[in-house]
Amino acid sequence: EKYILEERNRTMQYRISCLQQEKVDMDYKYQRMIEKQNDELTRLRQAEESLLSRLSQIEGDRFTNDVNSDRPTKLSEIYSELYDNEWTDAFEELTEDMKLSDEAAIKLLLKILMNAFRKCKEINWDRYESLKSVASTLDIKQEKLPSMMTEEEQ
Repeated sequence: EKYILEERNRTMQYRISCLQQEKVDMDYKYQRMIEKQNDELTRLRQAEESLLSRLSQIEGDRFTNDVNSDRPTKLSEIYSELYDNEWTDAFEELTEDMKLSDEAAIKLLLKILMNAFRKCKEINWDRYESLKSVASTLDIKQEKLPSMMTEEEQ
């Protein structure tokens, strides 16, 4: 019986040794697989960065060509800043320093804005008339010009 137990012990030791070696081999194999996957991931991320950079450059060039400071979003930003900064400063100046009531300050600011709007319309009309004059000297048909409201309609 002792012989049988010793034999079983050797068999078990051998199996343990084989399993340990198999574990070492598997660890090595999986470590190589992880490294390979990490290398592939790094390569793909670099390729993605490169493609995004190229796309950004292409879009940037196209965007630069399309840039127009009078785009609606830019105009809304400008007018938003005008209200946030200039209107607030002017309102505070009128109410705090000049001691006007809120209503009087608003009426005065509205009057100033209406006068500025009226002046802009006059300038616009004058430029339109100049454009029509130049167009007529260049023999451009009037219907090719953008239509404008008459001065009375404004």
